[in-house]
Amino acid sequence: MFESDMDNAFENRSAPKEELPEEGVATLAGKKTQETLFATDSIIDALDIVEDELKRITGHAKVQTSCSKRLCSRILDKL
Repeated sequence: MFESDMDNAFENRSAPKEELPEEGVATLAGKKTQETLFATDSIIDALDIVEDELKRITGHAKVQTSCSKRLCSRILDKL
């Protein structure tokens, strides 16, 4: 009887407390640790940088398009 209780105790302790979600399904994080908070801040900072860079690149592309149009019109005017 003692051995069967030990086996059951081990199975209960090692079994997941909640049912695991299907693969590829997003779930909420279970614990907040210093590492996860730092990683979250890093991800948010990276997303902010990407957003700023995309705005800068878009602005640069608009300037290039505008300059190209003006340059083309000047060249055509000279012909």
